[in-house]
Amino acid sequence: MAAKISIPADCGNSPRKRFIKDIIVAIAEGDDAQLLKLITNEPEWDLVGKSTKTPMPFVKTLEKSALWNAKSTTINTIITHGTDASVDGMLITLKGSLLAFCHVISFGGAGGFKIKSVRSFLIAIG
Repeated sequence: MAAKISIPADCGNSPRKRFIKDIIVAIAEGDDAQLLKLITNEPEWDLVGKSTKTPMPFVKTLEKSALWNAKSTTINTIITHGTDASVDGMLITLKGSLLAFCHVISFGGAGGFKIKSVRSFLIAIG
């Protein structure tokens, strides 16, 4: 079952915004092949309140999270500035839980697409 994904029209108006949108879509659809094409390194992932630093490969850790293969995902905002970016939204997990999410992303440089680290906040709603 493909995830229902809602994305604001302006989420593709810059290369970094498109890149982040593509990552969120790959995660929501549970598309590890696409995610591995987009993320070619092993960024550090901090899921706030759950762990400090992921001991497993990034994609394998994502596959075990509530973010993976969601029923639906809505991106509210993608913001990029220099080496930092953030994306927030809502999702419904396969088990039917409603979660708000925010990912704060640090890139290795101002112009590239190599992700250095991701700090994620997941909040159960209801």
